Amino acid sequence: MMFTKSLRTLFSCGLITVGLIMTFFAAPVLSQNRAIRGKVLDDKGQPLPDVKIDINGMDMKRNYSTKTDKKGEYYHGGLQSGVYHIIAQKEGFVPDEMKGIRPPAGGDSEVNFKLNPGSGKLASQYTKEELEKMQKEVEEAKLQAKSVGEAKLLFDEGIKLSSAKQYPEAIAQFKQALAKGLDPKNTAVVWANLADAQSKQADLLTLKGQRSEAQQNLTEAITAFNQAIILDSANAGYYQNLAVALGKMGKIDEAKQAIEKANALDPTKAGLNYFNLGANMVNSGRPLEAIAAFQLATKTNPPHEEAFYQLGVSMLSDPALLANPTKSKDIIDVLQEYLKIGKNDGNKQAAKDIISMLEKSIKDAEAATKKSAPTGKAGKSKKGS
Repeated sequence: MMFTKSLRTLFSCGLITVGLIMTFFAAPVLSQNRAIRGKVLDDKGQPLPDVKIDINGMDMKRNYSTKTDKKGEYYHGGLQSGVYHIIAQKEGFVPDEMKGIRPPAGGDSEVNFKLNPGSGKLASQYTKEELEKMQKEVEEAKLQAKSVGEAKLLFDEGIKLSSAKQYPEAIAQFKQALAKGLDPKNTAVVWANLADAQSKQADLLTLKGQRSEAQQNLTEAITAFNQAIILDSANAGYYQNLAVALGKMGKIDEAKQAIEKANALDPTKAGLNYFNLGANMVNSGRPLEAIAAFQLATKTNPPHEEAFYQLGVSMLSDPALLANPTKSKDIIDVLQEYLKIGKNDGNKQAAKDIISMLEKSIKDAEAATKKSAPTGKAGKSKKGS
């Protein structure tokens, strides 16, 4: 009985042992092969070889490293389960990184990079203070961008109003745009357009006989043009427009100085600059003052063609020239020069008519002079017988 009981016990133990062995061999083998692979390109989309790839554990300390091949590709297998931080860096390029990569069991995670030429730090390498400073700069940039956007809307509206000759409204828009705060180059453009609107408003006020208000607008225009020049001193157009405003105020010497600066920056427009100065003087009711500007425009190389015609017409406004036949010939000479080089048919016909009128006036004056002159013959006295 004891033998049988012992046998049963042994048999029972044997069954248990066999069962444990069978369970052990039936369990699946868990794969430990995890991998990370990817490709690194440059800013032009070309493969980047020899890029160092660091694979660092984030949940526990594990560090691996590899490099990209000639195709810009990399691969690292045999990784343990976990979360990884991937860094790609190569001398001459801005490094890049990717965090929170969790490669699956028996598979891989693809992590690609695009590196731009230059240098810099990884986001993870910045200190707390540096990150706060960068964040502040980003916020300031956003505010600046918003301000620039608002300024552009105001500026565009000012341009539309100015084109419609609604100069007071345009001036208000430009001033609001300036209050938004822009970079120097754009601020210069706004100042220049503000000045232009003020100058044109002065023209309208002059035509209405409101000379005091016109002078005030011209004074403000000159200030605005100077502000534009301070911010962008290489812009020849600003000097040219300043010269026009100065000319309208009768500040001829200052206007010439401004034009000389404009001509130094852009010699090809010297004739046009003097011509515009003269034309604006004529438009503002200063034809006699325009004579000097048109004369300068005829002497540039090359001379401004239309300046000859405008010079002749402006000279007609001088009573002293018309009263003196010899001086009237100067007007004829200028207009005859225009007939040689001028291209405006309407102005050429007008020049011919003026020449005919002046030639007739000169002939009439000469005839009148001869008629009133003494004959030069003394009366003969009778001889006594």
